[in-house]
Amino acid sequence: MSKKDLTQKTLLRLPDVFASLINFLIFDNCPVIHPDQICPLDIPAQFDYDSSLNPVYRDASAMVLDPNGHPSFIVNFENQTAHDPTMPIRAMGYTDTAYFWQRSQLIKSSRPSLPFSLSRFVLSLTIVLHYGKDPWKARSLHEIIHLEQTSLLKPFVSNYTMNLENIAWW
Repeated sequence: MSKKDLTQKTLLRLPDVFASLINFLIFDNCPVIHPDQICPLDIPAQFDYDSSLNPVYRDASAMVLDPNGHPSFIVNFENQTAHDPTMPIRAMGYTDTAYFWQRSQLIKSSRPSLPFSLSRFVLSLTIVLHYGKDPWKARSLHEIIHLEQTSLLKPFVSNYTMNLENIAWW
């Protein structure tokens, strides 16, 4: 785990904080998710970042279990203090790696010990938590790639928009 934003990462690893944040952001602050439904995950992704293959972890990730203890969905949180023009791609990558992790769990004959059994794919979403002084407008993939040069291809390119919360502006 990177030492950068260690306080936020540590706080988000607490099940009661994670559940409260999900309830606030997704369920209009209704107590839908309880701390005992949060199962923290460490889902690595291998990226060639600086001429070497490095594992990259999102800041906090958890499987949210339904009231019966079955996997319901995955939430990935990423902390940001500065605007990053590549964040839609990074967020999309965090979401994608959660699906690839699920795929690996589903096809493995001997799964690592998890407190739940994964028998199907579940929804994965990534939410960027921005702590900066200036509000940040959510950016989409179409906004950061040069589609004007290949406008005929635009209908074939999904417009991934990152989920962004400007924490300092609540």
